[in-house]
Amino acid sequence: MHSNNWLAKYYGWKANAVLTAGYRLKAPNIIHAVAPQWFGGHNCEAELLEKCYRSIFGIVEMEGFKSVAIPAMGIGTYRWPVELATPIGVHVVKEFNAQYPAVLLRFVCFSEAVSDVYRAVIQQEHVKK
Repeated sequence: MHSNNWLAKYYGWKANAVLTAGYRLKAPNIIHAVAPQWFGGHNCEAELLEKCYRSIFGIVEMEGFKSVAIPAMGIGTYRWPVELATPIGVHVVKEFNAQYPAVLLRFVCFSEAVSDVYRAVIQQEHVKK
C-alpha cells in the first residue's frame, strides 16, 4: 500500500505526521509525513504542506528529540515545484529552530540540484534576520 494511502487509512488526514519505531534502521524512530500532491496551487496545497512540517515538529517537541532529518517533502513524486515547496519547509524549520535551538535539524535532499535550491533559500532566510 502506498504510504499516503496507509497514513490516510490508519491515521486520518494525510497532512498529519505519525511516529513509529525505526525497526531495522539505525534511527530509533521514524516520523512519517506525506506531503499533499501539487495540483497547481488551487487546492490549499501550501497550507497542507506547512501543516505537514508543523506536524513533524509537534512530534519532535513532544518526544524531546535532539535531532531530526527532514526530507524535501512534496518534491518528486508529489510534483511540487522545488522553488515553491522549499521556502515553506525552510520557513517552518526556521521558526522551530528559533524556539528549540539545541535540536539538530537537517534537510535531506535527493539530488544536488534540490540541495542547491535549499541552500539558496536558507541563505535568503538567513539574510532576512
